[in-house]
Amino acid sequence: MKSLVVEGYNLTPNFNKGVTDYTLEVPNEVERVAISAVKDDTHAQVSGGGSVELSEGLNKVTIVVTAQKGNVKKYNINIFFLKKFMGF
Repeated sequence: MKSLVVEGYNLTPNFNKGVTDYTLEVPNEVERVAISAVKDDTHAQVSGGGSVELSEGLNKVTIVVTAQKGNVKKYNINIFFLKKFMGF
């Protein structure tokens, strides 16, 4: 994959096609993120990106890249969405 971007945020670690696991923390008020995955091979297929709705706690997003020959590589993004505590 050529790039993996969550619009407006930085992945940890920074994207490197040899690294498959990433984390991201978003502010409490964020309800969705836009994930863009750009392939570096025109014949490959990419799935799992786009607009992702978040829920409280850990959100796991997997981007799947399938090569023309059928080889599959998965990139995992663990997104932590921390809701504000509503105490009495």
